[in-house]
Amino acid sequence: MTITIRQKALANDNISLYLDIYDGGKRKFEFLSLYLLPEVDAETKARNEETLQRAHQIRAERILHPETIPEVGHLMIVKEIPNDESPEVLDWIQTYIDWMSDNTDYSKAIVDQSKYLKYLMSEFLANKRRPHITLRKFDKEWFKAFFGLDPDLHRLDERQHRLFQGYC
Repeated sequence: MTITIRQKALANDNISLYLDIYDGGKRKFEFLSLYLLPEVDAETKARNEETLQRAHQIRAERILHPETIPEVGHLMIVKEIPNDESPEVLDWIQTYIDWMSDNTDYSKAIVDQSKYLKYLMSEFLANKRRPHITLRKFDKEWFKAFFGLDPDLHRLDERQHRLFQGYC
């Protein structure tokens, strides 16, 4: 069994750390939810070193105790559901937005917040490479991953802010 720490560059210039696990001809990945930040000062550099140390600790734990390796590799596995005729998540959100827009009980601010939710969800699903996931497949783990993200990831940069202005 070989376990290697790998890095994946993200769109926000952070680097995601994950384990590449190769065992008996099978390969799987364990995403660690650990991120290296761009090193702009000594504090960030020290934080990145601590993050790398934590990744090495997890790797050592997996080598010494392979039974701790998650069966599915990471939580963002989409389970196959036979005869899944449920709508895609983004289509369902758009249907809800359209319904609220036609209903005078909802203010423009509420509709705009829903549009923003749709924008965040589309970014999240694109990041997970699952833009067409259906409601039935969007289970508890996906829900927790979406709402459990680092709050800094939800802050809009200037480009995203301009894009979002087109939704409102």
